[in-house]
Amino acid sequence: MDLLEHLDTVEKTRQIYLGMARDAYQRGHDAGFRAGYEAAGRDLDALWAKVAAPVVIRRPDQAELELRRWGPGGRARFSEPRPGDYPGLGADEMTFRALRGTPHDDLIVRPRLRSV
Repeated sequence: MDLLEHLDTVEKTRQIYLGMARDAYQRGHDAGFRAGYEAAGRDLDALWAKVAAPVVIRRPDQAELELRRWGPGGRARFSEPRPGDYPGLGADEMTFRALRGTPHDDLIVRPRLRSV
């Protein structure tokens, strides 16, 4: 066997070992990733139980949640005025504001505003 054949054999062996090392590294990396991901999932499950427990214990029932969401009277009466709401403008004031700036605004007599 001459020197060139020997070098060719050494290079082929090196390539085989390099490929095996690359495969071993990838398998180890994948296994470590899977193990770490599963461990993180278990840790999050354990921590979530601690975080969620106080919320579940003090959780209001569905009726209380609906009352908070829609107010008294439920969803059907949600759009009705409530105590403390702005009463809005009267019809006269709305007409005045709509016609202001038109050619006929000199004929408009400003109505008295209601006291709120």
